[in-house]
Formats: sequence, structure tokens, C-alpha cells
Amino acid sequence: MDFTGIWKGTQVSSMNAARGKITFDIKREGNQFKGKYLCAAGNAVCRNNTPNGWVTGQVNARGFRVAMEDTSWCMYFMDDFYPPKADGEYTCYMNGGIADQGTFKLMGPPAPADEGAPVKP
Repeated sequence: MDFTGIWKGTQVSSMNAARGKITFDIKREGNQFKGKYLCAAGNAVCRNNTPNGWVTGQVNARGFRVAMEDTSWCMYFMDDFYPPKADGEYTCYMNGGIADQGTFKLMGPPAPADEGAPVKP
């Protein structure tokens, strides 16, 4: 999965309908990727008022982890990944239990053109 670049979107909690604006800034390192997670308030503040996190994942996996500033962590799983669009489900954990779960939608950088394909004007 080529998940590099800046991906922006929303996440919606299925536990309390809280909507947040999320951004992933991802850089690839070999078969892994790392980056930053940012959350901005939507109709509610970010969970635990924690706007920052650190992303880690494997290029060949459909899920990735976000470690949050408050020691909680979230797993994001891609249901659909067709650059520049992606969506899926997330679950966040804290103190051994589920702290939040829901869905997300992202828009990322344009997909690279196929080398042999004609370029659209």
C-alpha cells in the first residue's frame, strides 16, 4: 500500500457520534511507513483532548497503528484503498479497554500515473 504523503479526512465515532478532522503525514522507510497524526475538533473535541500522535505501519498490511500523546493507541484498518481515496474502521484502546471506535474517510495525494498510460490533458 503506497500510503505516503498527506492524507486528510474525517473520523466518526460509533460510540458517541463525535466527528473529528484528521490528518496523516506519512513517509515511507523501506517496507515500513512512519509519520504524524493530527486531530482537529469537528462537532466535538478530539478524544481526551489529544490532538497529536505517531503513525507506524507496514507497506503490505491494510492496518496501521497510531500511538497517542495520552498513552492510548488506535488501530486503523483500510476497507477501501484506491488512491487518492481511502476509508475504513478504527478502534482506540486505553487502560486495557476500548476507548473509542468508528469509521474514517481520507483523501490523499493523487495516485501516480501508469508509466505506459496516456496522460490526460
